[in-house]
Amino acid sequence: MRRDHGTPNGLTDALIVRGVELLGAAGIEEVSLNFAAFARLMHSPQNTWERFLRRIAMVLNPFFQIESLYQFNAKFSPRWVPRYLCYEGSLIGWTQTSLAAAWAEGRSQTGPPRRPAQRLAVRRPG
Repeated sequence: MRRDHGTPNGLTDALIVRGVELLGAAGIEEVSLNFAAFARLMHSPQNTWERFLRRIAMVLNPFFQIESLYQFNAKFSPRWVPRYLCYEGSLIGWTQTSLAAAWAEGRSQTGPPRRPAQRLAVRRPG
């Protein structure tokens, strides 16, 4: 988990715990910490295909901090709920969708894929 080296160790943990306490007091019953992509593949691949994907995830781990994010989440004893990305279309579209999902989850610093601006016809009254 990234942090400023000038902050005390455990500050992020304390902020999350306090935030969850305040949310609980406000009647919020469930929160989502974040998305630990590929954590199940890294820890319990179930077949040959998943073992292959695990190898790819291990190669990507230094760039996306998959394992450290999983370990950070595990400290809070969460209920793990799988998320799936389904996409119908071209490989390029799937890649753009995957990058947008990674950006939305905070795993990419580059931002979502952008499309050229489209002009909209605006009708003005009268």
